[in-house]
Amino acid sequence: MSLDMVVLRLREERLELLLETRDRPPFAHCWQLPALRIDETRDRDLDAARHRLLAEWGLEHCYSEQVCTLGNLERDPRGWSTTLVYLCLADPDGGAVRGRWHPLDDLPGLQLAFDHGKLVAMGLERLRIKSRYSTLPLHLLGAEFTLSEVQRAFEIVLQTPMNTAAFRKRLHRADILVDTGRKRTGKQRPAILYRLETPCCVMFDQVMHGCVTTARARGLSATGCRRWEPRGGHWPSAPKWRVACRRHAPLPSARGSRWLPKAGWM
Repeated sequence: MSLDMVVLRLREERLELLLETRDRPPFAHCWQLPALRIDETRDRDLDAARHRLLAEWGLEHCYSEQVCTLGNLERDPRGWSTTLVYLCLADPDGGAVRGRWHPLDDLPGLQLAFDHGKLVAMGLERLRIKSRYSTLPLHLLGAEFTLSEVQRAFEIVLQTPMNTAAFRKRLHRADILVDTGRKRTGKQRPAILYRLETPCCVMFDQVMHGCVTTARARGLSATGCRRWEPRGGHWPSAPKWRVACRRHAPLPSARGSRWLPKAGWM
């Protein structure tokens, strides 16, 4: 059994993925995610294996959570393979000691090992769905940040603009930010610097919605999600999934799989 980690950072207003070149077959010279084999003599439990993987990549202080467990005969040409997939969010400076950061827009031109393309899609899906009802994107920021930087992080992750007044009201209601007493100066007026009160991911009391008018102008639905279009113009006889961020829809459960679309659609 192995661990595969989808490591993302937000730098210069774009999401980047951490990969390294695989130096042995199968898939030699292809790009792969940070990964390790569970060592029964060193890893007393899954948390120990996760911490060991983070330490090997210099990501000990980054936020991480488990996305899912995958196992089948097709993902590895050598035979049956099982992996635990994790999502890790690094700050903009992303002090990884191995690998190379790639903008997500460059991924279609990269050759990924095994089923790592599918794993990346699942990690992104978790980030974007969970960002609608939690503080998850805050872990993509540095130790200190402004409210404008927080809002921009959510907008980039969710791919939709936010109403500034409503967004800040929700942040203050969640009571998760601490005023550092310092300000960031620049071309505009000084902005207050905040920090997270807790390193945990906090849930909002409501699902996040984008700016409806602007979202529709950009080809998004009122919830900020991409409108789903059928291939070949044929609609299925029944909906195959529901969007959790639809107004009045219940929040996803801990497993959340009932409300999630197929990996890779977002």
